Amino acid sequence: MSYFVVDDKISGSSTAAGADVITLPKVSMRRFVLGAVYNVTDVGIVAGEDFEGWIDSVQIVADGKTIFRADRNELRNVAKLLSVFGTDSLTDSDGIDHTPAGALLWDGLPTTAEDQRVWYTFNLPHDLRMYSDVEMRISWNSAVTEWAAASAMTYKIFVAIHAGNISKSLGVVRVPSGTNTNHDIPMGDYAVISALLTPGTVEYITEIKVKGKDGKYDIALNEPVAGVAMWDFMTGTTPTTDSVAAVILPDMLIPYYPERRVTVTCSTTTTIVAHYVALMGNQVLKPEATKGDAKRGVAPAVATKYAPGAAARAVTAQPATRVASKLPGLLSR
Repeated sequence: MSYFVVDDKISGSSTAAGADVITLPKVSMRRFVLGAVYNVTDVGIVAGEDFEGWIDSVQIVADGKTIFRADRNELRNVAKLLSVFGTDSLTDSDGIDHTPAGALLWDGLPTTAEDQRVWYTFNLPHDLRMYSDVEMRISWNSAVTEWAAASAMTYKIFVAIHAGNISKSLGVVRVPSGTNTNHDIPMGDYAVISALLTPGTVEYITEIKVKGKDGKYDIALNEPVAGVAMWDFMTGTTPTTDSVAAVILPDMLIPYYPERRVTVTCSTTTTIVAHYVALMGNQVLKPEATKGDAKRGVAPAVATKYAPGAAARAVTAQPATRVASKLPGLLSR
């Protein structure tokens, strides 16, 4: 199947906080859709109270390793961060797509006691066949955390997968930074190809720098509006404000090294959450692969899984862990 809804779903009828798991199939994935239908009873719903605020965390965990994470009120920004990585599954293009941010999601203000439909589209190409077990772990807050007078709630949460053989396996690494004026934020254990910085309070970021292993700066922005401009450009967003509410660091390739950091200077203390798009592996189709099988994500391929902390592996041709021969059925699907 090229596009399908995963059989495993989450459903319930309660206003209490909770958590559950959706088991994901081991396929090569081009993107996934997180969707829901929910019904909340609250006569006092106000602007900004939505599904994204009810959700506490969404994580994809593969063999115990988190390859995707977005927490409360982060789903839409992470979807926008990934919007440019929707390249065709049969090519390895360094070009970026420009999908308008408004086309990625719908999470409207609910009407009390009426069914509400929600969807978020995440361009997260990843060969899930590299792992033995893959699951999406979803936790949510009590309904009154988001809707203060909620008296009843029902919900069904599902995942749809657009399958397809891909050239790169990407992940989303989340790193929060506490309240401060100067932030030295780690960048995780993989090569980073893009990043999103979201301050707790708009307007406070004054400078952003990322120093490469050679001592030269890969990113040097002392005008934060430049990051906002790149955010609008890469996500196809029509600006509606001049606020520095989110800064994107554009398509790049910064390999791992132990001292790698994003340095952020702020005019006033604020928290910052960093989301990094990380390069976690690649995939090369075998000569006998057919285009039809590739579109369904089942074509014979050799998948390479990058190990955490592999310095420069994403930039050079250093050996990586090939998992194709270790996972039964990976090449025969």
